[in-house]
Amino acid sequence: MLGRTAGGLFWMSRYLERSENTARLVDAGFHLALTRPSEAAPDEWASVLSTSDADDAYKERYDDYEGLHVVDFLLRDTTNPGSVLSMVHQARENARQVRTALTREAFEATNEAWMTLRDLLAKPVSERDLPSALNMIRQQSALVRGAIHGTMLRNDVYNFLRIGTFLERADNTARILDVNITCCCLLSPMSAQRWTMCSGRKSCAPYPPTGPGGRIRRAGFSPTAHCPALRRHGR
Repeated sequence: MLGRTAGGLFWMSRYLERSENTARLVDAGFHLALTRPSEAAPDEWASVLSTSDADDAYKERYDDYEGLHVVDFLLRDTTNPGSVLSMVHQARENARQVRTALTREAFEATNEAWMTLRDLLAKPVSERDLPSALNMIRQQSALVRGAIHGTMLRNDVYNFLRIGTFLERADNTARILDVNITCCCLLSPMSAQRWTMCSGRKSCAPYPPTGPGGRIRRAGFSPTAHCPALRRHGR
């Protein structure tokens, strides 16, 4: 396999995974902001930008952390290379470069995802339409993933796609921990809720941990198990 082909496959899968992770982070921030007093909601959006490593770029364009501004910046701002629209476009461009290495179904699913999200995000997303827009982003990502899993041979092409996916997922998990561990150890009143939201299906891809024999472990995540300060204070 040519290095250019391997690189195209790797970045195609990374961009697709990152776009879904960004949508999940926006979903988590949206639900957390709804539970906070209006004056505290900007803190939740600031944490979403920090997790996405987009805080500095956002501050160059906006002076506040108003929810719809953050949503627009992370979902559809083409000047932001980390927006969902920009990343799906890059995934599609990489897919075009490695077209012959992909099955027809995998390429068409990627191309369809780009065209669907381009139309969906052609105009700003309102607060009322945000849940359905985020669901569509996750759905398109799932369709591409399903096409890859269902039609690709288990060879080097498939392996490079999986490497990109898992490296991006690990990076996203590390960013979530980096931002949220401060809230945990500072005993913020929102610590438990933030951990529940960000360690559950809101901001992490829906791959449940498995135990011996592939059985899904049903035990829920508890921040107190990993933070002695919370145990001492009964949180």
